[in-house]
Amino acid sequence: MREDQFSWRSVIGAFKIAIVISTKEQLLYPEERLLAWLRWIQQTVPLTSRWYPVAQRYIEQIAGRVLDFGGDPNQILPSPTGTVPHPKPGKGDKDQIEFTGKVVGIIHDRFGDFEGFQLLTETGEERKFRGHEHQIEKLVYRVWEERAVISVFVEYHQPHWPVSIVVRRSTEPFQH
Repeated sequence: MREDQFSWRSVIGAFKIAIVISTKEQLLYPEERLLAWLRWIQQTVPLTSRWYPVAQRYIEQIAGRVLDFGGDPNQILPSPTGTVPHPKPGKGDKDQIEFTGKVVGIIHDRFGDFEGFQLLTETGEERKFRGHEHQIEKLVYRVWEERAVISVFVEYHQPHWPVSIVVRRSTEPFQH
Protein backbone atom coordinates (compact mmCIF):
# COMPACT_ATOMS: atom_id res chain seq x y z
CA MET A 1 0.00 0.00 0.00
CA ARG A 2 1.28 3.44 -0.85
CA GLU A 3 1.82 6.14 1.78
CA ASP A 4 -0.97 8.36 0.44
CA GLN A 5 -3.54 5.52 0.61
CA PHE A 6 -5.16 4.24 3.75
CA SER A 7 -7.88 1.78 4.53
CA TRP A 8 -10.92 2.66 6.62
CA ARG A 9 -12.51 0.06 8.79
CA SER A 10 -15.97 0.50 10.18
CA VAL A 11 -18.20 -1.56 12.40
CA ILE A 12 -21.33 -2.60 10.56
CA GLY A 13 -22.91 -4.56 13.41
CA ALA A 14 -22.31 -6.61 16.50
CA PHE A 15 -23.82 -9.53 18.32
CA LYS A 16 -23.57 -11.21 21.67
CA ILE A 17 -23.82 -14.90 22.46
CA ALA A 18 -24.67 -16.16 25.94
CA ILE A 19 -24.55 -19.89 26.60
CA VAL A 20 -26.29 -20.90 29.81
CA ILE A 21 -25.24 -24.27 31.21
CA SER A 22 -27.70 -25.75 33.67
CA THR A 23 -30.23 -28.55 34.12
CA LYS A 24 -33.41 -28.85 32.07
CA GLU A 25 -35.50 -28.16 35.14
CA GLN A 26 -33.73 -24.89 35.86
CA LEU A 27 -33.84 -23.73 32.23
CA LEU A 28 -37.52 -24.53 31.58
CA TYR A 29 -39.24 -21.80 33.60
CA PRO A 30 -37.30 -18.82 32.11
CA GLU A 31 -37.87 -20.21 28.60
CA GLU A 32 -41.61 -20.58 29.26
CA ARG A 33 -41.75 -16.97 30.46
CA LEU A 34 -39.82 -15.76 27.40
CA LEU A 35 -42.19 -17.66 25.12
CA ALA A 36 -45.27 -16.10 26.79
CA TRP A 37 -43.80 -12.62 26.46
CA LEU A 38 -42.73 -13.09 22.82
CA ARG A 39 -46.19 -14.40 21.89
CA TRP A 40 -47.69 -11.27 23.43
CA ILE A 41 -45.34 -9.04 21.41
CA GLN A 42 -46.06 -11.00 18.22
CA GLN A 43 -49.71 -9.97 18.46
CA THR A 44 -48.65 -6.37 17.73
CA VAL A 45 -46.53 -7.20 14.67
CA PRO A 46 -48.56 -6.87 11.44
CA LEU A 47 -48.61 -9.96 9.19
CA THR A 48 -47.36 -7.77 6.34
CA SER A 49 -44.29 -6.60 8.27
CA ARG A 50 -40.99 -7.92 6.97
CA TRP A 51 -40.14 -8.71 10.62
CA TYR A 52 -43.13 -11.01 11.11
CA PRO A 53 -41.39 -14.11 9.63
CA VAL A 54 -38.28 -13.36 11.72
CA ALA A 55 -40.35 -13.08 14.91
CA GLN A 56 -42.29 -16.23 13.99
CA ARG A 57 -39.10 -18.22 13.49
CA TYR A 58 -37.64 -17.01 16.79
CA ILE A 59 -40.83 -17.94 18.64
CA GLU A 60 -40.72 -21.39 17.04
CA GLN A 61 -37.13 -21.82 18.29
CA ILE A 62 -38.09 -20.83 21.85
CA ALA A 63 -41.11 -23.17 21.70
CA GLY A 64 -38.74 -25.95 20.61
CA ARG A 65 -36.49 -25.27 23.60
CA VAL A 66 -39.48 -25.36 25.96
CA LEU A 67 -40.42 -28.74 24.50
CA ASP A 68 -36.82 -30.01 24.77
CA PHE A 69 -36.69 -28.96 28.43
CA GLY A 70 -39.80 -31.00 29.21
CA GLY A 71 -42.48 -28.31 28.96
CA ASP A 72 -45.55 -28.00 26.76
CA PRO A 73 -45.32 -24.91 24.52
CA ASN A 74 -49.00 -25.31 23.57
CA GLN A 75 -49.96 -24.46 27.18
CA ILE A 76 -48.09 -21.12 27.10
CA LEU A 77 -50.42 -18.22 26.34
CA PRO A 78 -49.37 -14.66 25.40
CA SER A 79 -48.58 -12.55 28.48
CA PRO A 80 -47.15 -9.01 28.83
CA THR A 81 -45.47 -10.05 32.10
CA GLY A 82 -44.30 -13.52 31.08
CA THR A 83 -46.82 -15.23 33.34
CA VAL A 84 -47.02 -18.97 32.74
CA PRO A 85 -49.61 -21.48 34.01
CA HIS A 86 -47.51 -22.88 36.87
CA PRO A 87 -44.03 -24.21 37.52
CA LYS A 88 -43.53 -27.91 36.94
CA PRO A 89 -43.82 -29.75 40.27
CA GLY A 90 -40.65 -31.14 41.79
CA LYS A 91 -40.03 -33.98 44.23
CA GLY A 92 -41.26 -32.24 47.39
CA ASP A 93 -44.55 -30.44 47.88
CA LYS A 94 -46.66 -29.46 44.90
CA ASP A 95 -44.37 -26.71 43.59
CA GLN A 96 -41.22 -27.41 45.60
CA ILE A 97 -38.07 -29.47 45.18
CA GLU A 98 -36.40 -31.16 48.16
CA PHE A 99 -32.65 -31.60 48.64
CA THR A 100 -31.51 -33.72 51.62
CA GLY A 101 -27.95 -33.93 52.92
CA LYS A 102 -25.37 -32.27 55.14
CA VAL A 103 -23.97 -28.74 55.15
CA VAL A 104 -20.38 -28.90 53.87
CA GLY A 105 -19.66 -25.19 53.48
CA ILE A 106 -20.77 -21.78 54.68
CA ILE A 107 -20.50 -18.87 52.26
CA HIS A 108 -19.63 -15.30 53.25
CA ASP A 109 -19.23 -12.24 51.04
CA ARG A 110 -16.09 -10.09 50.97
CA PHE A 111 -17.29 -8.20 54.06
CA GLY A 112 -17.73 -11.35 56.10
CA ASP A 113 -21.53 -11.26 55.94
CA PHE A 114 -23.41 -14.56 55.64
CA GLU A 115 -24.43 -15.20 52.05
CA GLY A 116 -25.46 -18.87 51.94
CA PHE A 117 -24.33 -22.45 52.32
CA GLN A 118 -23.33 -25.57 50.40
CA LEU A 119 -25.15 -28.85 50.87
CA LEU A 120 -23.78 -32.27 49.96
CA THR A 121 -26.88 -34.26 49.04
CA GLU A 122 -27.46 -37.93 49.74
CA THR A 123 -26.92 -38.54 46.01
CA GLY A 124 -23.44 -36.97 46.14
CA GLU A 125 -24.40 -33.70 44.42
CA GLU A 126 -23.14 -30.42 45.88
CA ARG A 127 -25.72 -27.61 45.82
CA LYS A 128 -25.39 -23.95 46.79
CA PHE A 129 -28.20 -22.12 48.54
CA ARG A 130 -28.47 -18.41 49.20
CA GLY A 131 -29.85 -16.60 52.22
CA HIS A 132 -29.03 -13.48 54.17
CA GLU A 133 -31.30 -13.87 57.19
CA HIS A 134 -29.63 -14.08 60.58
CA GLN A 135 -31.86 -16.99 61.70
CA ILE A 136 -30.86 -19.06 58.66
CA GLU A 137 -27.21 -18.32 59.43
CA LYS A 138 -27.65 -19.54 63.03
CA LEU A 139 -29.45 -22.69 61.89
CA VAL A 140 -26.84 -23.47 59.22
CA TYR A 141 -23.96 -23.05 61.68
CA ARG A 142 -25.72 -25.32 64.18
CA VAL A 143 -26.43 -28.16 61.73
CA TRP A 144 -22.92 -27.80 60.28
CA GLU A 145 -21.30 -28.18 63.70
CA GLU A 146 -23.51 -31.16 64.58
CA ARG A 147 -23.16 -32.77 61.12
CA ALA A 148 -26.95 -33.00 61.10
CA VAL A 149 -28.91 -34.16 58.07
CA ILE A 150 -31.28 -31.50 56.74
CA SER A 151 -33.77 -31.14 53.91
CA VAL A 152 -33.85 -27.87 52.00
CA PHE A 153 -37.07 -27.07 50.11
CA VAL A 154 -36.95 -24.62 47.21
CA GLU A 155 -39.46 -23.38 44.70
CA TYR A 156 -39.07 -24.86 41.27
CA HIS A 157 -38.33 -21.51 39.59
CA GLN A 158 -35.91 -20.30 42.34
CA PRO A 159 -33.73 -23.33 43.05
CA HIS A 160 -31.10 -21.46 45.10
CA TRP A 161 -33.40 -19.74 47.63
CA PRO A 162 -34.65 -21.96 50.48
CA VAL A 163 -38.37 -21.81 51.24
CA SER A 164 -37.92 -24.00 54.30
CA ILE A 165 -35.25 -26.08 56.01
CA VAL A 166 -36.11 -29.22 57.98
CA VAL A 167 -33.63 -30.76 60.44
CA ARG A 168 -33.92 -34.52 59.80
CA ARG A 169 -31.32 -36.16 62.03
CA SER A 170 -29.21 -34.51 64.66
CA THR A 171 -26.88 -35.84 67.35
CA GLU A 172 -28.13 -33.32 69.91
CA PRO A 173 -31.56 -31.83 70.66
CA PHE A 174 -31.98 -28.50 68.90
CA GLN A 175 -32.12 -25.36 71.04
CA HIS A 176 -32.88 -21.88 69.76
